[in-house]
Amino acid sequence: VRACGGALTATSANPSALRPARSAAEALDYFGESVDLVVDGGAAKTDQPSTVVDASGTDVKLVREGVIAWDEIQRALHRN
Repeated sequence: VRACGGALTATSANPSALRPARSAAEALDYFGESVDLVVDGGAAKTDQPSTVVDASGTDVKLVREGVIAWDEIQRALHRN
């Protein structure tokens, strides 16, 4: 991320209508030579999608609820 000069983001690693890849190998099976780099952090531990929040303003907003429940995120934010 530092080398890129900012944050990295990606959509789910799957073509439309196919299940998301759960490993780097599955992502490469889907996309092959069309990607420049795959960062292999190990196989996903769940089939649930990631939770996405927008923290660009003063209030954190839920974009998509996934493996981390929105109420869990809100509790964590209010603790700080």
